[in-house]
Amino acid sequence: MLTITKSGLTTQWTDSGRKGRQLSGYSQSGAIDWFSFQLANALCGNALHSPALEVMAGNIEFSVSIACAVAITGAHTDISINKQNIKNGKVFLLKKNDHVKLGPATKGLFTYIAFSAAFELPVFANSVCAVKREKTGGMQGDGKPIIDGEEFVLINAAQIDDKATRYFGKGGAQTSFTPLIKAFIASQFYTQKKLPFSFCYQQAAFSKVDKQRFIAHEFEITQYIDKMGVRLAGPPIHCELTNLISQPMANGAIQIPGSGLPIIMRNDRQTIGGYPVIGTVNSQGLALLAQATSSQKITFVATDFDTANIWRQLIDLQLKQVLNTTKLRLYA
Repeated sequence: MLTITKSGLTTQWTDSGRKGRQLSGYSQSGAIDWFSFQLANALCGNALHSPALEVMAGNIEFSVSIACAVAITGAHTDISINKQNIKNGKVFLLKKNDHVKLGPATKGLFTYIAFSAAFELPVFANSVCAVKREKTGGMQGDGKPIIDGEEFVLINAAQIDDKATRYFGKGGAQTSFTPLIKAFIASQFYTQKKLPFSFCYQQAAFSKVDKQRFIAHEFEITQYIDKMGVRLAGPPIHCELTNLISQPMANGAIQIPGSGLPIIMRNDRQTIGGYPVIGTVNSQGLALLAQATSSQKITFVATDFDTANIWRQLIDLQLKQVLNTTKLRLYA
């Protein structure tokens, strides 16, 4: 049994989302910070898209009635197991009835908690995600997040090898990340974000001057930031297109409304939109944006799709290497 004794601002189960269901009108959903989500699963030896807890802004407490491994990644928070402080980005062994506490997020926004155990979770449209706007998913099927005192029944737990305990000390298991993974984790918490994106969609409807303004100036993240999208403040970007039929919205699409102030669409966005789109933030940029908070400054860095795909392939490969290493250590 997993008991959420304190649920914080917003805590819910997440996975890779409702892929292929936008045609039916459902949002993509899924983990906002796909990188930290997959890293937590890799550290626990799970399949990379296994359900994990997504915590917005920290402030969560939970206990387990079983022995299992737990990995906590993403936003920086003060973390303790039975009042003993630990660090995120590692995997720890929990004993039966251990109590874990996360304080408020001090850097970043989204924290991910993965377990070497599976729990009984309702599935809607091939996903455990809850989408508040749609009132879909979640324990009651209404899109609402987890509440204080909610319990989740264990289905099964991976059997950790007795010899694996030698890898664990008071600070958790020692995990060696590649330079690329280390550098990317650090970049997620830079004060100023540089988001790689590619011009696409209605880019031809934007003048060269406005495109240059878009990549040359800073934008500020406003208070309007959630899982649907991020609104920015900064120099207005003008679009020559005045009449546009609603079109499908990709994750990371950068809409330019009448005000000229960009909106970056995220996982829980609506499936279609009627504003012109100047380009899309790629998966690297979306993971960087996931740990951004209000008032932070961002700039856009133009790149091409091939470069973005190569980076993603390298990260995917190295996350799988972390997963394979964990499996050898914990379950050999």
